[in-house]
Amino acid sequence: MTANRRRLAVLGGILLVLAGAGVAFAAYLSTGTGTGAAASSVAVNSTITPNTPGAQLFPGSTSTYTVTINNPNPYPVKVTSISASTSDKTSGNCPAGTVTSPAVTNPTGTIAANGTGSYSLTATMIANPDNSCQGQSFTMPLTAQLASAAG
Repeated sequence: MTANRRRLAVLGGILLVLAGAGVAFAAYLSTGTGTGAAASSVAVNSTITPNTPGAQLFPGSTSTYTVTINNPNPYPVKVTSISASTSDKTSGNCPAGTVTSPAVTNPTGTIAANGTGSYSLTATMIANPDNSCQGQSFTMPLTAQLASAAG
C-alpha cells in the first residue's frame, strides 16, 4: 500500500467511526407530546359582621364603628372597597336613612387565608331625626369588594 492509500484508508476509517458515533448519538434523541392538568378553586364569598358599635349617636353627630370581614378562601385577599350604607327602618316612626355611612375605597391591609380583618367606618345621624329614633339600634347593610392578594 502506498502512503497516500494508507492515509486515505485511515481518514476513511476515522470518518466512518465519526459517522457511526453521530448516528448512535442521534438515535438517543427523541421528543414527546401530551397534556398536563391543573384546576382552579372557586372563590367563596366573605361575610361582614358588626364588631364595635362606636359612641351613641345624637342628631347631627358622627361616630366610628368597626366591622369584621372574614376571608373563607385558602388564599389572602385585599379589601378594595366597602360600600356606602344607609340605615334600615327601625321600629316606630324612625325611618330608613336616619343614619348613613360613606363608602371606603382602598382600605389598608390584607386578610390572611381563612382569616379576618377589622375595618373602621363612620356613621352620621341626620340633623333632624324623628323623636322615635331615640334609643334605637341601626342596621347598616354593607357590601365589600375583595381581590386575591396571592403571590
